[in-house]
Amino acid sequence: MKARLSGRFCYFMFGLKNLFGANFGANFFLFYERSNKHSTISRKMFLILLKKRVITICVSYNNYIIREVIIMKYYEKLLELGCFSKNDLEHVTGSEAAAKWICREYQKKGYIEQVKRNLYVAISLETRQPIANRYVIASHISEDATVSYHSAFEFYGYSNQVFYETLVTSDSRFRSFEYDGITYQRVAPRITGGVTRRNQVRVTTLERTVIDSINMFNKIGGLEEFLRCLVLIPMLDEKALMSYLTEYNNGFLYQKTGYILSVFAHDLGLSKSFFTMCKSHLPGGKSYLFREGQDFVLHREWKLYAPKNLIQMIDKGVVDYDAI
Repeated sequence: MKARLSGRFCYFMFGLKNLFGANFGANFFLFYERSNKHSTISRKMFLILLKKRVITICVSYNNYIIREVIIMKYYEKLLELGCFSKNDLEHVTGSEAAAKWICREYQKKGYIEQVKRNLYVAISLETRQPIANRYVIASHISEDATVSYHSAFEFYGYSNQVFYETLVTSDSRFRSFEYDGITYQRVAPRITGGVTRRNQVRVTTLERTVIDSINMFNKIGGLEEFLRCLVLIPMLDEKALMSYLTEYNNGFLYQKTGYILSVFAHDLGLSKSFFTMCKSHLPGGKSYLFREGQDFVLHREWKLYAPKNLIQMIDKGVVDYDAI
């Protein structure tokens, strides 16, 4: 005698359908019809077969849930890190094998993204954007990676423009790369002092950023852009400035620094003794502020050919910008 499905039993099956999805209900009734076509089974035997099928599905579903729980177990920790390497992931998971598995599964699900080789960022499930900003990412490129030059001014909020390039000072060499619309470029360090840490960001101090930028205008977007950053700074520590000049030990840099900062001495809180110290390290001959300079005049106090009036350079730029 063929097994018949009672109304109560059908309600039970529809409940399983809601739990496991529509395919379960369809597969069950297909299983029932095939069983009836090829053999006559008792109700008891049919329920035994059904029980085995349900147990198999429940075990599979349970394994899926456990797997998802394991996968999400480390997500909160990676959100805290924001940016991390494979070594960081091994430290979180406790083993190399687990780290590789999590790395692979998280990338498939969009929980993390690869920035470059051995560098990853956690992705917010709400915004689908990286948790770590460009400065945090830059600070994790290598052990000594430091946000510097114009990027440091941007970090401090003293920039006139925002560049789609992040300059990173590091002894460790790396090729320039792009992630999320930002290019990360290495600059070899000239000195070692003047590095500070702000939360997860390693960045040059404001005073070192100023000295670095005067030393290499091309890393700041040119003299005019540097001056625009400089006028936004409320104050500088002249002792810190002098320590970085001493570490550079470059007479031309003393020359350029003295000339430029003397124009903003009052606003930056710099004393006469600072400029006297700069003058004591001037080179013997005359120099040009930069090679491409036109209409330079000689500033005898600093033995330097440079623009006649730096303030006018800034004012002229403002007028030109407003006219666009």
